[in-house]
Amino acid sequence: MLKENDQSLVGLDFLMATAAAAACVLPPFFWVFTRKLARGAHYRYHLNLIYARAVVLCATAAEKPAERRSQPLKELDYVCREVEQRILQAHRTIGTMRRRSPRRLQARHHGALVAGALRTQLARLDVEPEKALPELAAMLLAISERYAAGRVGALLSEEALFDATPVSTTRTTLGESLRVVLAILAAMGAAVAASAAMPALQVPEDLRPWMVLGCAALAAILVAGWHRVARILEVFPGK
Repeated sequence: MLKENDQSLVGLDFLMATAAAAACVLPPFFWVFTRKLARGAHYRYHLNLIYARAVVLCATAAEKPAERRSQPLKELDYVCREVEQRILQAHRTIGTMRRRSPRRLQARHHGALVAGALRTQLARLDVEPEKALPELAAMLLAISERYAAGRVGALLSEEALFDATPVSTTRTTLGESLRVVLAILAAMGAAVAASAAMPALQVPEDLRPWMVLGCAALAAILVAGWHRVARILEVFPGK
């Protein structure tokens, strides 16, 4: 009986160690994979994949009658929010500008204008959706094509931005910074709680660091989301 209990504990320790190791190893592996594979093409052009998803949602909503559009429009709101964030980061993700390049200021201002135009177009979905949906899809396609061509300072034409109100990058940055701070605090709190619980759970000494790191990573992902945690990893050397 004691032998069976010992084997069960060994199996449980192995599973816990595997889970903790995966939580610690996978984030940096993902960071390296997305930025180094094909010279960072996956990371650089992930924006185009998001655009494609938004265009598909536009088409899906346009095909449905008005009373059945609620779900596609909700999903479209969520995806366009991510599109907006990516537009505001386009000067970074395109990978053609240094951190202190004078070109970044102009590209950032243009991105704020494009994000404002996108919000205006989204608002029209509640006014004349039959007309606004194809126009939104056309706008997203134009932005996607120009981004793929490296034209981050001309994602939309001047005519399309004539009445656009730029999105406040300061407010957006503060919001994102707050979420990052919450993720770090959650990770620290989880690490402290895990460290305090280890003796009571009788976790072996050699597994405790892995368990603490795994709990911290899990807490950060639950609070801020995987994508924000992945962006936190960008501060590490090697970018």
